[in-house]
Amino acid sequence: MNYAEGDSIVHPRHGLGTVQGTTTRGSGKRAMTYLEVFFDAKALTIMVPLDSMDEVGVRPPSTKKEADEILSILEQDADVPEAWAERNASTQSRLKSTDITEASRVIRDLTRHSQRSGKPLSQAERAMLDTCMESVSLELSVALKMSQDETKELILSRVGLLEDADAEGGA
Repeated sequence: MNYAEGDSIVHPRHGLGTVQGTTTRGSGKRAMTYLEVFFDAKALTIMVPLDSMDEVGVRPPSTKKEADEILSILEQDADVPEAWAERNASTQSRLKSTDITEASRVIRDLTRHSQRSGKPLSQAERAMLDTCMESVSLELSVALKMSQDETKELILSRVGLLEDADAEGGA
């Protein structure tokens, strides 16, 4: 896929970024073209080799249709292991995938577990939940054309943590 200055992309490690342009380094047969990407949330600019974009896992952000599918996942019931070790292994495995659908399932599953058990999440689970909430809400905010705060409220309403959240943008 070709990216132009100002396009949004998702990097598996850094999240949502904005293309600032391309640059070529080296000369002759050693010349490589890089995509320069700025990540506002981290105040970070990186260069990704254009010929390695797929290997790195760079992709376009979710579409409105994909965002609606993710929001419906958040409303579904979840079969979450009661044993912390099993639950943690499942969550860690999902986080390694860097897939927004898997990150949304982490939000759903950890929230459902806390709701069912009536106990707060462990510190490690809370950190994983917060990480997923940041990445999912940021990407969905682009797809749904909402602020990240509005998107977080929408996510929380879909998992049943907010009663009066405006369901704008969701199906």
